[in-house]
Amino acid sequence: MDNIVNISVRSRIFIWSNSDLDGACSVILLGQVFNEFEYQSCFFGSFEEQYTKWAKTNLEQYDKVFVVGMVIDQKLLNKIDDPRLVVISDRGDKLVTYDSMLISEECSSCSKLIYKKFKKIKEFPVDVKKLVVYVDDYNEYILKYEESKYLNAIYRRFGYRNFYKFVDRFFDGFDGFTDNEINIAEGFFKEIQDEVSTIDLYSGEFKGWKVLATFSKLPVNEISKELIDNHKADVIIVVNPDTKFVSFRKPTGSPADIVYMAENLCDGGGGEYASGGQMTEKFLGFTANLIIK
Repeated sequence: MDNIVNISVRSRIFIWSNSDLDGACSVILLGQVFNEFEYQSCFFGSFEEQYTKWAKTNLEQYDKVFVVGMVIDQKLLNKIDDPRLVVISDRGDKLVTYDSMLISEECSSCSKLIYKKFKKIKEFPVDVKKLVVYVDDYNEYILKYEESKYLNAIYRRFGYRNFYKFVDRFFDGFDGFTDNEINIAEGFFKEIQDEVSTIDLYSGEFKGWKVLATFSKLPVNEISKELIDNHKADVIIVVNPDTKFVSFRKPTGSPADIVYMAENLCDGGGGEYASGGQMTEKFLGFTANLIIK
């Protein structure tokens, strides 16, 4: 990992980033370090297909290609391994690389991990540091700051090419919100409340922990927060019907181990308050025991 200081800031880089708020902030941080950069956001479930197609004709044009926030196993890493590749993961995966560089350790967000590693060679502006604090707070599902929730709401409601619009808007860091952005966020929060009032809820238990589950395409943190505020549960499960991704959240004080649930039900993982994984046969078997609330 110390080799990171040997990457020239004059390198021409390309960034492949997970298409969420943490991914957008990660692009901003790397863009602050490397002046000559391009990037592409991608849902991690489709990364392998998109990247391998892109790499055939584009990889050699860049000095370094960063892959940030993707779920990469050893088989995929072996397939894409290359001296130009720098893989950044906040999952702490124990992977072996031969030519590429792996920056992987358990961290609350990729943004925070990038900040920790690159602050050795780059003094980030104060406003960029603020942005990292708020994005990390949201990603870890602590939600200590109101700014965290508003940032994600604005990110989600920027519309078409929202990832790229967010990077442009906050590239110089967090400088507050405009009146229009506050109105956009408030509209998003109203959408969340409307969604929670109409979705079907399913209840049950897992190892004695009270579970509340639902389906929604809207952001998991906001849906979970509304459910936690209005229902008693040790674990909230939100399944995205489009991506088949299963998210686990829990309220402060809950005894549930959602990392264990994500690992054992969905071949996933995560942190103490926010974990997730793919829909598996084992997870479907578990849901068969849930009843509509």
